[in-house]
Amino acid sequence: MSARNTFWAFVLGAAAGGAAAILLAPDRGEKTRRRLLDGADKTLHDVKDTVEGTAKNLGNEVGMRREAVTEAVHTAKETYRHELEKKQPENRIAGLTE
Repeated sequence: MSARNTFWAFVLGAAAGGAAAILLAPDRGEKTRRRLLDGADKTLHDVKDTVEGTAKNLGNEVGMRREAVTEAVHTAKETYRHELEKKQPENRIAGLTE
C-alpha cells in the first residue's frame, strides 16, 4: 500500500472511530467531549508524524536520485571527451580540448 493510501486510510479510520465514540459513549457530555478532544489531539500528532516521516523519506529519495543523475552526467561528459579525442587526436596535441 502506498504512503498516500496509508495516510487516507488512517484519516478515515480515525474519523470513523470518532463517530463511533460519539454514538456509543456511555459517559456524560463533558467527559465525552474531553475524550474526543484527547483523541483528536492524538490523531493530529499521529498524522503529523506520518507526514514528517513521509517527507523525510521523500527527501532521502530525491537526494539519492540527484546523486545518481550527477554521476551519470559526469560519466557522459567524460565519455564524450574521450570519444572526441579518439576522433580528433590533433586537437588533443594542440591543447584545444579540455
